[in-house]
Amino acid sequence: MMSFWSGSKMVSLWSGSKMVSLWSGSKMMSLWSGSKMMSLWSGSKMVSLWSGSKMVSLWSGSKMMSLWSGSKMVRFWSGSKMMSFWSGSKMVSLWSGSKMMSPWSGSKMMSLWSGSKMVSFWSGSKMVSLWSGSKMMSLWSGSKMVSFWSGSKMVSLWSGSKMVSL
Repeated sequence: MMSFWSGSKMVSLWSGSKMVSLWSGSKMMSLWSGSKMMSLWSGSKMVSLWSGSKMVSLWSGSKMMSLWSGSKMVRFWSGSKMMSFWSGSKMVSLWSGSKMMSPWSGSKMMSLWSGSKMVSFWSGSKMVSLWSGSKMMSLWSGSKMVSFWSGSKMVSLWSGSKMVSL
């Protein structure tokens, strides 16, 4: 085990040819296991953490910014707000402020919000409905548009491939 001091401060510590830890003043800056960096600090704040060669988490100040599982980013924060969440390589949900913007099922977007308003909804790859504000604008069944609204008025209705107008 080897060590090095600058004045009364330990700057670094080795085990064999491996650096184990590094300090700046009284603050631990980094920690290694073998050749792998395990963690990194800025001042008294942990900035990042690794497991093996994989970054597990990242902080900005006291706020967690992101979290990984393996090579996949699992979550991302901006300030105290969770911005996004992944399952595997799939984005599951996205927030803007405290508002959920969209959830997915697999690679399929299921719904989309603007503010607190649901704007659209899908089933599989098919759009099922669309809103403008609190008004439903259109509705599909499979690939067929079933109805269309203008304001609160239903403007048209389809039966099979035939448009029936109102």
